[in-house]
Amino acid sequence: SAAEWLQQHGGDPFAIWVSFAGPHDPYDPPEDMADMYYEAPIPEPVGGPEELVNKPKAQQSRTDSTGNSMFRIKPSDAAPEQIRRWRAHYYANISLIDEGIGKMLAALEARGVLDDTMIVFTSDHGDALGDHGLSYKGYFYESMAHVPLIVRGPGVQSGVRCPSVVSELDVVALFYEVCGVDPPETLQAVSPAPMLQDGAASTRDAVFCEIGGR
Repeated sequence: SAAEWLQQHGGDPFAIWVSFAGPHDPYDPPEDMADMYYEAPIPEPVGGPEELVNKPKAQQSRTDSTGNSMFRIKPSDAAPEQIRRWRAHYYANISLIDEGIGKMLAALEARGVLDDTMIVFTSDHGDALGDHGLSYKGYFYESMAHVPLIVRGPGVQSGVRCPSVVSELDVVALFYEVCGVDPPETLQAVSPAPMLQDGAASTRDAVFCEIGGR
């Protein structure tokens, strides 16, 4: 595992990329973690299937995932208790990832390099989980396009939330900068490094997003 690798090699300069498959369908967390959320206060979906009548045909058809995914019913027809269960399992998947990250942080601390290591936590997309009568990803609603970006390490202000927008490409620029390597000229990114030292700083007015021709 990544934690074991860090325990063995964390004393030397390193760059390591750790990717978690979740939280992702089929939303299959361990039973003990799922139990944490079955009775927990989980927010209700934003909007609902009633919005779809005024949406483009592509979005209306997107709700019919019975033939090509884990969903054996149309998400737009799902009962409230079914949607709540999806959400509970999603939360539990996140807790499972939190546990894995905790093991890596403990390994870095045991090697005495936690405070010397830059850690970047982010994701590629969110999940509708019933918002707007949809499941999974594919549209630019808040729950799908707004993903976490947490940075910890040398020269990074702690406990600060920066309101500026950041593109995932900008994280790549940050990696080059931290490693002291010049990025390729083709990289269309702006390093978010100024925001790590000043939460009021901003490097972009807007970001460009696309998926599947949208």
